Amino acid sequence: TVDVTSNTSAIAICGPNITLDINGHVVTYNNASPISVTNGDFETDSIGSSTVTGWDLSGAPASTFLVSDSTTYWLFGANCLLWSAPAGSSAQVIKSSNITIPLANRVYVASVDLSAIGIPGVGAYPRLDVIDSVTGVAVTNWEVSIGNAGFAEGANCVFMPTTTNAVYLEISYTPFTGAVGTTSFALDRAVVTRALDYGILAAHTDS
Repeated sequence: TVDVTSNTSAIAICGPNITLDINGHVVTYNNASPISVTNGDFETDSIGSSTVTGWDLSGAPASTFLVSDSTTYWLFGANCLLWSAPAGSSAQVIKSSNITIPLANRVYVASVDLSAIGIPGVGAYPRLDVIDSVTGVAVTNWEVSIGNAGFAEGANCVFMPTTTNAVYLEISYTPFTGAVGTTSFALDRAVVTRALDYGILAAHTDS
């Protein structure tokens, strides 16, 4: 008899032989405020800058960073972050600022888009981890392979934190043994979003 609005999923049907008649009303789901990643799209700093607002680059001392034109690399918005790491360097790590987790024990997705632009003979394997800022422990992680130089791909982490401790994104890269020269790739659109929310979900079980 009324419109339905929910910050998460709206309606779950968890039993057999149930008919839902919304009678012309609107069901709005996943209506909570977006989760903020500071400068996740790398748009804050001007193109040509080696300073990146909201990101800690100190864990990648062998790398060079440059805010670059994202349209050159099939990415998003005006800017992206160009990351170059020389062969023979140890693991290079960058970290986002802390990200507020609004609700524990629910599913989120973290992701970052990237494009390979300078792979000297071997693929690049950046790794995306979601780290609990209090414990320093990875909530979950996913390693992504860039198989086609010049095309945008992405890394995605599905995670379900058991606390509301803030988290941060940790993106790491270690050059392959035997790599020659410098590996470069562009990063863009680092985000954290709520996941597995539905307007109307018909489940096959009552649990």
